[in-house]
Amino acid sequence: RWVAKVEKLSTFAQSQPQAAFAAYTHGLASKWSYLARACRGLGDQFDALEEAIRKAFIPSITGRAVSDVERDLLGLPARLGGLGLPNPSLEAPSGFNMATQVTKPLVEHILHPADRQLTNVFSAQRNAFVETRRVKTLDLNERSAATKIKLSPQLQRAVAAAEDKGASSWLTALPISELGFSLSKADFRDAIHLRYGWNPPRLPSQCVCGSSFTVDHALCCSHGGYLGCGTMRSVIFWAVCLMKPAPMGPWSLHYSPSMVSHFLPPATPQP
Repeated sequence: RWVAKVEKLSTFAQSQPQAAFAAYTHGLASKWSYLARACRGLGDQFDALEEAIRKAFIPSITGRAVSDVERDLLGLPARLGGLGLPNPSLEAPSGFNMATQVTKPLVEHILHPADRQLTNVFSAQRNAFVETRRVKTLDLNERSAATKIKLSPQLQRAVAAAEDKGASSWLTALPISELGFSLSKADFRDAIHLRYGWNPPRLPSQCVCGSSFTVDHALCCSHGGYLGCGTMRSVIFWAVCLMKPAPMGPWSLHYSPSMVSHFLPPATPQP
């Protein structure tokens, strides 16, 4: 049943990848993660689900198939450079062990209610939860380090940049169009490709300047609009500074309207 839902969500992801990704991470994945915490030994039962995630859902989100190493990378949390798409077969045993440790004080109180006060039970549960979170963080860091060793140098640099604070905010945010968080299909897939240093699909083979067209070349080519956009922002900034009244004194800045008009971009003629 969950396999069918993942396959159905993969169909939606072909046209709305960001919405499908948010529905998976914020809703659908919590269903089997809850079952894994409640029942023992469900790792092998999720093999078919993992196959649907890897062969149907991930390609529909990213627009490309992934290797074994890339699958391990995408299974890491977004803050560690992944996409937050863990393998349910591998996460099931650890999820059950964590739930067992957190609920152990409460189970002991139910079996032997006279042995301890209820407030002590809640305190023991909080301590157990903090400890399980610490162990999980250490395990994720170890898995992240083991995965990075297998990556290419280019992908290692891309993952290091994705681990910066705030670098994954666009990925984990809900696609709310009123707040400007909604991305089109092309924008979302291109952002994922740039996140991991993959070449976006349908790139031209050659630039108008005659060089081979790559993502790095697109950011530094003098014929493109990226350099001009950055230069124009600087020009507008200094033009606005010149328009503000300068303090009087021996070091005051004297300017004329002709100086300001020289820095401002030409006005667009109105029809």
